Amino acid sequence: MVAATTKAHPCSIATIAGEWVFTTDVLYTQEGTVDGVALGTINIGMDGSYGGTYDWAGTSGFSLGNKYIGTVTVNPDCTGTVSFHDVGSSYEVLQSIVIARSGQEIWGDFQNPVDDVGVWRAKRITEPSS
Repeated sequence: MVAATTKAHPCSIATIAGEWVFTTDVLYTQEGTVDGVALGTINIGMDGSYGGTYDWAGTSGFSLGNKYIGTVTVNPDCTGTVSFHDVGSSYEVLQSIVIARSGQEIWGDFQNPVDDVGVWRAKRITEPSS
């Protein structure tokens, strides 16, 4: 794994707090069929809160403005985990993340093998407020 920082500058939640935009690569089901793609926003708080809105286009149709909430943890080696669910749903999604480009990008992947298989990438649009 490529770390975003050196040992002298480890990652923390402060590295990624702020506003982001994300997109997924084409996601596949476990059966190998194309499932869809998502595009949206991520808001990360200094307290580890995680949430935003996304649009989904897939084999089952198009879904606009889906809201989600959850938490994010960050390790000093610039890896971490995200746990979230759509508002109104109790189905929890767990993902691994890597913080890249000195906190300007986040890359993620699903951990649960029954979820979609695929990756997502996020780019920072604002720095955290102090």
